[in-house]
Amino acid sequence: MLTSTTTAITTVTTIMTTTTTTTSIITTATSTTTDHTTSSNAS
Repeated sequence: MLTSTTTAITTVTTIMTTTTTTTSIITTATSTTTDHTTSSNAS
């Protein structure tokens, strides 16, 4: 019982970490794109 609980917690933690990382990448990519667009429009 204890082992399966630990495994479940580890799995959830891994998934959450992956999701957070993915979100960060998407946010960064979006920000970069927006910056380029803004810069292009400015010039």
